[in-house]
Amino acid sequence: MTRQTLSARLAALRSAFLRLGWLAPALFPVANIGGRGLFNTLFFGYILWALLALSHLRRKDLIEGGKHLAMLGCAYAPSIFIAEDAARAIKIWATVLLYMSTGAITYAVLRDDPKKITPLLRALAIGALAALTACYLDLFKTALTSENFVPRLDLRTVDLVIFAPFLVGYSISTPHTSCTLTKALAAYALTAGMVIFADERTTLVSFLAASVTLCLLVTRISALRVLASGLALLALAIVLNGDALLRGLELGDDLFQRLDQFSSGRLTLWHQAIQHPPANPWFGVGMGNTQGYREVVSIGSLEGHTVRHLHNLWLDAWYETGLVGVGTLALVLIMSLVRSIEAWRTLPQTQRLQAGLLLSSTCAVLVQTQFSISYASREFNIYAMLFLAVLAHLANTPDPTPSPTVRNPSA
Repeated sequence: MTRQTLSARLAALRSAFLRLGWLAPALFPVANIGGRGLFNTLFFGYILWALLALSHLRRKDLIEGGKHLAMLGCAYAPSIFIAEDAARAIKIWATVLLYMSTGAITYAVLRDDPKKITPLLRALAIGALAALTACYLDLFKTALTSENFVPRLDLRTVDLVIFAPFLVGYSISTPHTSCTLTKALAAYALTAGMVIFADERTTLVSFLAASVTLCLLVTRISALRVLASGLALLALAIVLNGDALLRGLELGDDLFQRLDQFSSGRLTLWHQAIQHPPANPWFGVGMGNTQGYREVVSIGSLEGHTVRHLHNLWLDAWYETGLVGVGTLALVLIMSLVRSIEAWRTLPQTQRLQAGLLLSSTCAVLVQTQFSISYASREFNIYAMLFLAVLAHLANTPDPTPSPTVRNPSA
C-alpha cells in the first residue's frame, strides 16, 4: 500500500467519523444491554476512530469542550499518589477521562457544524427506541432461560431511563402528526412498564424525575398536572409491584433501621464513611480504593456484605478524591447546570425544546448518582458530560435554522 493510498483511506475514515461515527454514543445503551464486551468494543472503537478525526476539528473547539475534562482530571490525579492500590487508581482515572472525552468530542463536532444537533437528537431517539426493544428481548430471554430470575439483578434499565426523554422529545421537536406522537407516548409507556417490572427503586425515582422535568420544560404541562401524573405513576408502581418496591420498610425497631433496610444499607454506608473519614482530607484514599476499607464498606445488617463504593456521587468523590476532587466536581456541575438553565429560558423555541430534553436526561443521570452509580461510573461520565457539552453548545450558538411553529402537546 502506497503512502498516497494510506492517506486517502485515513482521510475517508476521518470524513466518515464526522458524518456518522460521532453519533456512536447513541448506541451505547443498546451495547450495554448486550454485555460488557459489546459495549467496550463499541466504545473503544469510537475513541480510536475519533482520534483519527481530531485533525479535522478546530483546536480551540477541542480545548473549549475539554476544559471540564482537564479540570476534573487534574483534581482527581493527586489521589493516585496516596492510594493504597495505585494501579487500580490509575486505571479508573484513565477510564474516567476516556469516558468524559465523549462530551469534548461531541462539543467540537457540533461547533464545527451547529446544524448537526438535529441528527444527534434523532440518533439519541433511535438509540432510546433500540434500547427499549433490547430490554424487552433481554427480559424474555432471561426469564425463559434463568432458573432464578430476579428482575432488579438481571435486567439493565439504567441507560434506558436516561435516554427515555428523547422518545417523546423527537416527535415534539420535529414536524409530526398525531400518529407519531401517539407512537412516542406508547414507547414511553412501555418504558414505564419496564421500569416498574424491573423493581429497581433508584431507576424508578430517576424515571419519575426525568418525566417531571420533561413535562415542565418540554411539554409545558402545568405543575399541578405534572404532580398528579407523577403520583399516579408512583401509585401504579406500588399497586403492581409494591412488595418489591417497598421491601425492607417494615423491618427494624426504629426509624433509622427501617430506612436503612429500605435503602438496602445505604444509610449505614454513609454513616460509616462520615465516622471514618479519609486520612488525607484533601486528596482522599484514591480512586477506586474505598472498597479496601472494610470498616466503611461492610454492611453488618446484610450479613457482612461489602460494596465497592458508597452509592452517592458526593460521598464517593469526597472519600476517594478528597475535598479537592469533590469541590471541583461540584463547581463543574453547578456552573454547567446554572448556565444551561439560564440558557433554556432565553433560547428560541426549537433550541429550548432541545435543551429541555437534554436537561431531562441529565436529571435522570444525577438522580441515579445520589443512590446508585458512582462519580467514576460509565453512566455519569459519558452521558451527563455528553448532555452538558451539548447544552453548552446550545448556550454558545445562535439557532442555525428558523424556528418552526411547534404544537404544544398539552393543548
